[in-house]
Amino acid sequence: GLSELPQHAGRVIAAWLLTTYLSTGLGVFVGAVSELSEMVERVWHTVTYLLFPFSGAVFMVDWLPPAARDAVLLLPWVHGVEMLRSGFLGDGYTWHYSVT
Repeated sequence: GLSELPQHAGRVIAAWLLTTYLSTGLGVFVGAVSELSEMVERVWHTVTYLLFPFSGAVFMVDWLPPAARDAVLLLPWVHGVEMLRSGFLGDGYTWHYSVT
């Protein structure tokens, strides 16, 4: 009873699947490249810490000014998080994401 069910369950599942697909692909790529280069293995941890604040998990894209919105929408994780959020919260907000 602490939370309501998602308003669009299909959208939530699609967002999870798309984000999982993206993350798995990136993980396989980074794993393969880190086997070839020790520098990638060392730098990747720092990159992941820097990417988290830009993933969309701590802000809504609609809160940003248009120039920042266009820049942050270049990161694919933002689309997954925004789609997931839209599935839970419904159509009462303005969402900025693209499935493709």
